[in-house]
Amino acid sequence: MQDAKIVGMRIATVALLTLFLIGCTHRRIETETVTTVRETPVAQQPPLPQIDQIIFDVQNAPAGESQADALRRMHKWMADHRMTFHVTVQNMEGQAVSSPSTAWFPVRATVSIIDRDQPYRDFVFVPRDNRNLTILGLD
Repeated sequence: MQDAKIVGMRIATVALLTLFLIGCTHRRIETETVTTVRETPVAQQPPLPQIDQIIFDVQNAPAGESQADALRRMHKWMADHRMTFHVTVQNMEGQAVSSPSTAWFPVRATVSIIDRDQPYRDFVFVPRDNRNLTILGLD
């Protein structure tokens, strides 16, 4: 009978150890790493300057080269907005000048910007270099 008791105790011990080991197994903890990628928008080109700023740059350019740059920007702005223009040139006494880009004296240019068939904006400037008038298609 003692053998039966010992066998029973051994079975109970093995059963307890088995339950203990099953209960004490390491809990597997899974972690998940989430990486959030935030893309900053690609730098867009700055918006085209407003025509008022371009006109200001044409009128207040310190030298012929900077005025030529402003006139090119104005020409691009008008093309982008599908506008046309008309230019008249006079000497400082108000008389019309033929071939103003080759004139050796100061001139005054009046530019009329036209949106389709409607007047959009007029402005006057004195070319820092009369050759800049060729940018506007004048001889």
